[in-house]
Amino acid sequence: MEVITNFFQIIREIFTNPSNFFEDLKKEEGMQKSLLFYFIIILIVNLIGLVVGYLFLDQIIDLTFKILNFMPKEEITIGFPRLYSESLQSIIQSMILVFIGAGILHIWLKIFGGKAPYQKTFQLYVYSHVPQILLGLLPFFGIVLWVWTMILLVI
Repeated sequence: MEVITNFFQIIREIFTNPSNFFEDLKKEEGMQKSLLFYFIIILIVNLIGLVVGYLFLDQIIDLTFKILNFMPKEEITIGFPRLYSESLQSIIQSMILVFIGAGILHIWLKIFGGKAPYQKTFQLYVYSHVPQILLGLLPFFGIVLWVWTMILLVI
């Protein structure tokens, strides 16, 4: 499919030339491509999180408790089955919440005079959240990524 073969090109365009990307997006019909793109990107991010969690979660938990100056009474360990289960839950939740988020955005756009159908709002929502999804794993970038997402929504 076109989305799979152009996956990294789409990401590069969103980061390097968002105006051109969103202008070209006006020609895209339906939600299938954007939904498949969203599923792939959520799957990749969750797989990365699964691997990082499996390799480094104990150290992350210890560091978090040291930063918070709190030590639990018993050792906390999270095994691979729990990480896998939580990763699967995250994928399912993301696939549900993307429709809700796009729906809320669509309602706001309609309130302020938007004329586009829900499919266009869904595409806009999915592609404008790419930086936040990909870079959201990096600490301390939350506000910057939120602002960038808002800029992409405006574009």
